[in-house]
Amino acid sequence: ISFILFFFLKDQSMFANSIVLLVPEKHETAVRNALSSTRKLLMRYFIGICGQITAIMIVITIGMTIIGLGFRHALVIALVIGLLNVIPYLGPWLGGIIGIILGIATHLQMDFFTQLLPVIGYMLLVILIVQIMDNILFQPLIFSSSVKAHPLEIFLVIMIAGTLAGIPGMILAIPAYTTIRVFAKEFLSKFRVVKKITRNI
Repeated sequence: ISFILFFFLKDQSMFANSIVLLVPEKHETAVRNALSSTRKLLMRYFIGICGQITAIMIVITIGMTIIGLGFRHALVIALVIGLLNVIPYLGPWLGGIIGIILGIATHLQMDFFTQLLPVIGYMLLVILIVQIMDNILFQPLIFSSSVKAHPLEIFLVIMIAGTLAGIPGMILAIPAYTTIRVFAKEFLSKFRVVKKITRNI
C-alpha cells in the first residue's frame, strides 16, 4: 500500500490512466477529478508530516542539549522520537521510552541517584513539553490544513483502523480515509452523511 501511495504521488498521470481503464467511460471525468483531489490532499498531508517530524526533532534536540546530553546524543534521540511519532498515539510513547533508554545508555558512568535520576527527570520533562506542543499546535495544523477533517473524526478513524489492522492500519488510516472521502464526495454526494464528512474538501 505504501508503494502504491508513493507511485500515485510521484506519477499521477500514469496512475490515473491505469485506474481510468478499469471504470466505465461515463465515470472517467469524475474519477480523474477524484484522483487529482486525492493527490493534492495527500501531498499536503505528507508535507505536513515531514514538517511535524522536523519540528519535533528541532525542539527535542534543543531541549536535550540544554539539559546536558550533548548535541550528537540529543540528535539521535530526537530522530528516534520524531520518526516514531508518525505512529498515531502509540508512537510518542514508544519514542519517549526508547529515547530515555538511549539517554541512560550514554550516561551509565553517572551515579544513579545524584546524577542520572535528575537527567531522566529532565528528559521526561522535555519529551512531555514536546508532546504537548505536538498535540496542541503541530497535529491540529496538519489535520485542519491538509486532510481537512475534524480531530475527533481522525481519532475514531485511527482507532478503528488500529483495531482492524494494528500499527500498519493506524499509520495508513488517514491517507486511506482521505481517499475514501474524496471519492465519496465525487460519487455519493447525494447522501447527507457524505455531505457532512466531505463539506470541507
